[in-house]
Amino acid sequence: MSELSDRNEIAVTARPRRWRKRIKWAVVVTLTAFAILAFSIRNPIRTLLSLRRVPNTNAYVMDYYCDYNIEEIRRNGMDPREIEDSFIGTFFSEPLASIAKRRKRAFVPPEINSVDTEMNHCSTVTLRSKEGSVYFGRNFDWPHDACLILRVHDDVGLASIAVIDLHYLNLDRSDLDQTNLRERLPLLFAPYYVMDGMNRHGVAISEMTVEQADAPRDDGEPEIIFPTLMRIILDYAKTTEDAIRIVEEFQVCFPYTPIHFMLADASGESRIVEFIDGEVRVTSSSDPWQVCTNDVVWNRSEQEKDLDCPRYQMGSENADGVPGVINETDAIEVTRSMAVENLTMWTSIYELQNGKFRFLYKAQPSFEYRDEFPRPADNEP
Repeated sequence: MSELSDRNEIAVTARPRRWRKRIKWAVVVTLTAFAILAFSIRNPIRTLLSLRRVPNTNAYVMDYYCDYNIEEIRRNGMDPREIEDSFIGTFFSEPLASIAKRRKRAFVPPEINSVDTEMNHCSTVTLRSKEGSVYFGRNFDWPHDACLILRVHDDVGLASIAVIDLHYLNLDRSDLDQTNLRERLPLLFAPYYVMDGMNRHGVAISEMTVEQADAPRDDGEPEIIFPTLMRIILDYAKTTEDAIRIVEEFQVCFPYTPIHFMLADASGESRIVEFIDGEVRVTSSSDPWQVCTNDVVWNRSEQEKDLDCPRYQMGSENADGVPGVINETDAIEVTRSMAVENLTMWTSIYELQNGKFRFLYKAQPSFEYRDEFPRPADNEP
């Protein structure tokens, strides 16, 4: 009896110990899960909370700290027929991606209206001075209002500055800085929708509409939409030639409107990239300037380009009249000479050698935002 009693006493004592161990491990697992969740949402929350308004405008600035997994799109492309689902699947891991796809209509319209090329009059100019400074000026012309200056950060620091039309995120509203985090969730997809921008290496890019764009089609190349291609260029290119090689990696798709690109880098090399008859056509310039508006420039003389577009003629004449030493004021004047009254949403002025950026809301210097970031050391990414 004594031996049986001892065994029972040991069993009774062991059971609470086992339960205490189970409770302890449950607490550890729960706390670990919460820690992982908190860590995973830390950067999205930090990003969304950074949103602020440029005073007296409907332009906003946001610092972006999340990993938007652009390398996955560079490797595998995306489905241009299911744009939002492609981005959701890239940004989120399962099962969050499945949930987000089911809930996307709370944030994203059924479709985004295509741009009327008769109303869109964007323009870009590159100016190279004798002493080496390079300016890249761009007008974005369209009758929307709210826009976003996106400051993308990586492990080194500020990596790029880009501007987007918030209409494409269904956030063309004047009270964006008053919204809650749930209403701001579409901003997490802002990196995929570049309209113009510059990276830390001094590579700048912008897009402008044209009547037609016919890109190469090769089933072996991944598909991509043009604003996301611009993001890949900002994230990976160190020169204009790098950017052109990246363009050639993809089957470029134009879901909203046909476009052509303008590129420039800190050395002053500029190119206009067009998609004509299933070929990528690249146009350089022998002048210390290059202008692009909304007409094809490939294989066209300056006289033909002047006749095609009065804004091109205005911009090229002003650019050609700039003296050899160019400053920011010159760049603004040449760029704004091509702006369209009541249609220019913003004017971007990028100084490519020094990494300086000036943003003019509605092309007006009285409503501006300034920024800059240091140029990288040779061993930086």
